[in-house]
Amino acid sequence: LQGIQATGYVRAGRAAQRLEDAPLSHPLDALREAVARRIGQALEGDHNRGILTALAIGARHGIERSQWRLLLDTGTNHLLAISGLHIGLIAGLVYLLGGRAWRLSPRLCRRWPAPHAAALLALASGLAYALLAGLSLPTQRALIMLGVVMGAVLLDRAVRPGHTLAVALLGVLVWDPLAVLSVSFWMSFTAVAVILYGLTGRSRAPWWQWGRVQWLLALGLLPLTLYAFQRAALLAPVANLLAVPWVGWLIVPLVLLGTAGLYLWPALGGLALQLASGAMDLMWRVLEALAGLPVALWHHQPVAWTLIPAGAGLAWLLAPRGWPARWLGAVLLLPLGLVTPPRPAAGAFWFTLLDVGQGLAAVVQTRTHTLVFDTGARVGDGLDMGEAVLIPFLRWQGIDRIDTLVITHADNDHSGGAPALLAAMPVARVLSGAPPTPARQGEQPCLAGQGWAWDGVAFEVLHPPAAWSGGENDRSCVLRVAGAGGAALLSADIETPAETWLVQTRSGDLGADILLIPHHGSRTSSSEAFVDAVGPGIALVSAGYRNRFGLPRPEVLARYKTRGVRVLDTVAQGAIRIAVHPDTGVRVHPGYRGQSRHYWTP
Repeated sequence: LQGIQATGYVRAGRAAQRLEDAPLSHPLDALREAVARRIGQALEGDHNRGILTALAIGARHGIERSQWRLLLDTGTNHLLAISGLHIGLIAGLVYLLGGRAWRLSPRLCRRWPAPHAAALLALASGLAYALLAGLSLPTQRALIMLGVVMGAVLLDRAVRPGHTLAVALLGVLVWDPLAVLSVSFWMSFTAVAVILYGLTGRSRAPWWQWGRVQWLLALGLLPLTLYAFQRAALLAPVANLLAVPWVGWLIVPLVLLGTAGLYLWPALGGLALQLASGAMDLMWRVLEALAGLPVALWHHQPVAWTLIPAGAGLAWLLAPRGWPARWLGAVLLLPLGLVTPPRPAAGAFWFTLLDVGQGLAAVVQTRTHTLVFDTGARVGDGLDMGEAVLIPFLRWQGIDRIDTLVITHADNDHSGGAPALLAAMPVARVLSGAPPTPARQGEQPCLAGQGWAWDGVAFEVLHPPAAWSGGENDRSCVLRVAGAGGAALLSADIETPAETWLVQTRSGDLGADILLIPHHGSRTSSSEAFVDAVGPGIALVSAGYRNRFGLPRPEVLARYKTRGVRVLDTVAQGAIRIAVHPDTGVRVHPGYRGQSRHYWTP
C-alpha cells in the first residue's frame, strides 16, 4: 500500500559499511540525504533537529518518541506529515506573493494575466516541496488537489468547492486506486468535506471561521479517529488553533528559508533554523501544558455499527442554522461512546494468541478480568510489539486496565513490549519469571502453586518451583487456565528439562484442550512424554514468518500431527482466538488473516 517492499535495521556489534552515494541513479534520495545532513550539522545537539528535518524533507525517523507521543496526545501530529496543510500553505503564500509581484510589471500583465502566472508559480512551489519531502502518498494527494484548484484558475473556471473536492477525489483514485485502503485518505477527504459542509452559508469574521474550523475538525473526525486509532485528543481544537498558524506561518517558512540558506548563505541559514528551533520550544511548552490536563485524551474503541448513526448525527448536528431540532444529532452520537465490545459469559474465557512475529503475546479474557501473557519483542526504537500490536488489540476489545501481567522470562521476544504496556494502562499485578527491572516496580515472582479464580475460571501457575535452578528458558512461567468448557496450558519457552519435571511432579494437572506449543516449536521442546501428558486437541504456535531459527521444526509438528492434534500457527492464521464456554466447549474462531483476507494476499 505504501510502496514499501521490505524493511530492515542495523544490528549493534556488527561491522557496517555505508554504501557510496549514488546521485545519478537516485538523485532525489541523494538530495534529501544531503539536505538532512546539512540540517543535522547546523543543529548539532539540538533536541528539535528531528522535528525540523521532518518539516523540511518529510523524514521523521529522527523524532524522539516522547515528542511524537506529545503530538499524538494533543492531536497535532498531522503538522509533521507534509501533505495538504503544508503544501497548501506554501502554494498559497507563493500564489499571493507571486501574483502581487507580477502585477508590478504592466508589460508582464499584458503578456499573461497575473492569476495565471501566480497559479503556475504555486504549482511549481508545491511540486518542489513535495519532491523535497520524498513524494509520499499524502504529498501526492495534496499535489493532485492543488493541481485541480490551480487548474481551475488557469482555465478561468469558477468551480464550486464541492466540485473541486470531487474532481480531486477522482484524480487521486485514478493516480492511486489503492489509496482507499489508507486511513489518511479517508481522514483527509473527510476533513475537507466536513469543513465545506460546516462553513456553508456562514459568512463571519476570519477569526470566527478559523475557530469554527478547529471545532468542525475535532467533532467531524471524532468517529473515524476513534475507530482507526482508538484515541481522541479532546483538546485538539485548542492545540491546533494555536499550533497550526504557529507552525504554518512561522516555523515552516523559517525552516525552508534556513534550509535554502545553508546552501546560499550558511550563517543566515543556520540562524533561521535556530530561530525555528526556538519557536518550536515555545510551542512545546503550550502543548505540554495542554497534554497534562486530565481531559486531554480519551481512549475508546467504538463498535463498528455505531459509526452509521454517528455519521448521521454529525450531519444533523452540523447542519446550517435553521435546520430543525439540530440537538437530535447529539443523541445519535451517544452509541459511539456508550456501546462497548462484547465480553465472555460467566464461566467462559477467551484466549487470543496475537501475531507478534518471532515472539509471544497472548491475552486471556473472562467476564470482568483480563490477563496478558507476555508482550512480544521490542527491536530498537522502530518496532515495539507491545505498542504496535498488544495495546491496539486491548483497546479494540474495550480493555483499559490489566488485572494480571505475566512476564514468563527475560528474553526480549517475550518481555520487550512490557514497558510500553505498563506506560499505556494500569496493571494491577505483575508476575514475572524474569529478574526485576526498574520499569516493572512491585512485580512478584512467578512460582508454582500460585492460583486464583476469576468469574468461574481457575488460573494456576504450574512452573517454576521456588528452588528451580535450570536455564533461562526453563525458568519460564507455565500457566494453566481452566473453565467448565475446557482448559488451556500456556507453556512459554520451557524445554525438555522443565517438561520432564512437570510430567514427573504435575502430570495430573497438565491435561488441557489447548496447548501453546513450548518454545515456538523448537526441537529442544515438545517431548513425547510431555505432549502425551497434556493430550491437547489444539496446539498453537507463535513464530515469525521465515524466521532465522527455522521454527517450528518439522519434526516437532509431525509429533503433534501423528497424535491427531490440530496445529494452528500465527504465520498462516494471524491472530488466533479460541472461545471456551461451559455450554459449547472449545470453539476456534477464524484467524485474523482469514477474517480480513483480500484478493491480493497470498
